[in-house]
Amino acid sequence: FSTWGYWIGGLLGTVSFFPLFFKTLNSLYLENAGLSPVTTFVIGSVALWIITWIIVLGVRDAGIVNAIVTLMKMTPLFLIILLGVFAFKPELFLVPDWTSTLASSGNATTPFEQVRGAMGTILWCFLGVEAAVVLSNRATSQAIVAKATMLGFFITLAVYVAISTLSMGIVDAKGLSGAATPLADVLARTAIGSAGAYVAKIGLMISVTGATLSWILLIVELPYLAVRDGLMPKWFAVENSR
Repeated sequence: FSTWGYWIGGLLGTVSFFPLFFKTLNSLYLENAGLSPVTTFVIGSVALWIITWIIVLGVRDAGIVNAIVTLMKMTPLFLIILLGVFAFKPELFLVPDWTSTLASSGNATTPFEQVRGAMGTILWCFLGVEAAVVLSNRATSQAIVAKATMLGFFITLAVYVAISTLSMGIVDAKGLSGAATPLADVLARTAIGSAGAYVAKIGLMISVTGATLSWILLIVELPYLAVRDGLMPKWFAVENSR
């Protein structure tokens, strides 16, 4: 149940990346009425087949491409952290009556309700940590997998905390909750101005592309491993020369 459920969940979850990608891409062309459905279909199809081709080349090559994409998508995030420090406003961050009033809507709340409401987002943000285990058999050393997983987790945690904290001191709560692309609004309030919004949106599209590659790698590997335990049909274990 765990194997099939996780595989199907990952398979369906991957579908959500493309709408997010094109929603962001479309926001760059709103002045020209956005992209047509046919254009979106063609670009999406080409992108999907390029990703498929990269994976067919082998896990090693796909991993290299994903590492490059990761470095590229981190650029806007580090820009937000570096520039956001100078745009941070303590009076905006220190919301009055935060224990009893939700700043984004003005509704009554409690600290417990706020924590409970945030847990779904927090769990979603860290979903994928377990993916290292699925692909660990491809590594030359299990010790490296353990170290990389822990290091990656703490780097991600630090980036999330820094960006969340800075964002709430740069854009007011109502602005953040109502923004289509919150980080674009945050970066636009820094020293680089309106260009920051484009940088953030391009970074988001790069990030989504990398996530698509990662998750397709994951959902390909899951049934491959499951065949060993007799949980899936044997044709899932067919490999090419790479």
